[in-house]
Amino acid sequence: MAVLALLSTGCAPDRRDMERQAATEARSNAQAVQAWLGSVVQDEAGSTPEEVVDALEQSLEGSTIAMWNGPGVTTGRTTTWPVAVVGSASESSFPSNVMAYARLCFDATFDHGSGAVTLSDIDCPADAGTPDDAIDADLEP
Repeated sequence: MAVLALLSTGCAPDRRDMERQAATEARSNAQAVQAWLGSVVQDEAGSTPEEVVDALEQSLEGSTIAMWNGPGVTTGRTTTWPVAVVGSASESSFPSNVMAYARLCFDATFDHGSGAVTLSDIDCPADAGTPDDAIDADLEP
């Protein structure tokens, strides 16, 4: 009986640790999306902003780590688009399994001239397409 008591009290994963790991993964996913968007913008150098946006939409279609989170706005040489990414962490140990999700929403601004992509934190809307029990994360820890 003492072994069971130890297992149920001393070995359960810490939910806060899992949430921190999920937030770290969400930030890592945001950096990966930034690099990927930058490569698409550079590959489309010389194209019109509309052609670049079309290429970005096609590239992101079906992505499992990032999703457009609303319409983009093109002004001159830049397009700003809200993006959402998700990070997750899980740990299993008898007798429990802990799963945590973190969502991170940001505006990605593409400079069509230079190919630069910058990110800025935004609040995640309720319909961000992320798990309902996800915690909110920011670009900076």
